[in-house]
Amino acid sequence: EGLPGAVWVESAPRGLEQLSETLHPSRLEAAVAAGLNRAVAFPVLTSGMATGVIEFFGADDLRVDADLLRLFDAVGRQIGGFMATRAAAAELRLEHARVLEAQRVAGLAYWEWSAGSDDVLWSERLQEMIGASDGSAVGREAYLACVHGSDVARVTEVFDDLLHARAERMQIEHRLCTPSGEEKTVLLYGELQRDAYGRAERVSGT
Repeated sequence: EGLPGAVWVESAPRGLEQLSETLHPSRLEAAVAAGLNRAVAFPVLTSGMATGVIEFFGADDLRVDADLLRLFDAVGRQIGGFMATRAAAAELRLEHARVLEAQRVAGLAYWEWSAGSDDVLWSERLQEMIGASDGSAVGREAYLACVHGSDVARVTEVFDDLLHARAERMQIEHRLCTPSGEEKTVLLYGELQRDAYGRAERVSGT
């Protein structure tokens, strides 16, 4: 309805030199009492579509010209882009929460190990399993330190086979000992990822 409605339909900024053209009588009376007689409105654009309209009122010194409308058009696009980014971030957080819940229900954990280094990405679930849920960094040696002493040699061997490209995947059952003294039996699965030259790049698995 009125100026906001026209801006919404056209997805483009518009200005008015006289408020009487569109304002409801009650709003017009309030605007006149405040010394306002001009207006400009612009759409908040997300992917080229209007998702909202922002309207400003002004007095005689508000000059509604092409430069002002271009400025508000740019502002509307920036606001729309910011809102889209916020929405995408919220969706990503929700998806992350779903993955964590699925891992918890299924008793799974994810890890990724960069070849030739001790840089390891552990999912929160795996950190919980080995008693590192405080967010502290966990590398290969830190993980092996949690492996039961009788299983360390076997686990080290399968990791080395993957990192030296002697195998494409691994699957090994072994025991973990948490800092609290609890012993857990886990099934570790991993698969080798190669770079464009066929060299071992990383190992990821559950």
